[in-house]
Amino acid sequence: MAVSDGPDDQRDLAARIARLKAALAARDAELAARDAELSARDAELSARDAELAARDGELAARAAELTERSAELAERSAELAEQAAKMQFLDEECTPHVRDLVRNGLEAGESGAGPRSWRFEFNRFEIAFDLDRDEVVIEDVLDPAEAGAQRIPIAEFSAALTARKT
Repeated sequence: MAVSDGPDDQRDLAARIARLKAALAARDAELAARDAELSARDAELSARDAELAARDGELAARAAELTERSAELAERSAELAEQAAKMQFLDEECTPHVRDLVRNGLEAGESGAGPRSWRFEFNRFEIAFDLDRDEVVIEDVLDPAEAGAQRIPIAEFSAALTARKT
């Protein structure tokens, strides 16, 4: 095979090199444009990540607030359950005879003439007094779960008992 160094061959070669350089320059421009697009997209994603991180912080703070509120509501629910048990006993079983029986037991225990702790068993409720702990436990025998037993300070129970006139 003979290699031709003629002017036509050199022009063809120069034209071919020029086309290749132009194609490379066009490809470089495409790659540069694509790189710019990717850089812009990366910046958008970084901004979005920052927004999401800020939102995560807000959500974490809100979750903490809700957890605190949930604890407050649970505490309030326990208070209401205590009041409900007390009110149910007063409504359902606290006849004048029962009120006198309980009041006399309290007075005897406080004066030292009777025991410091004792238990009354009624139809639905069992009432346990412990003067040393200063508490009354009202147990709903129909609700054997933990929620069925409520602890109340003696002074609060005694005040409710006195205020309740059947």
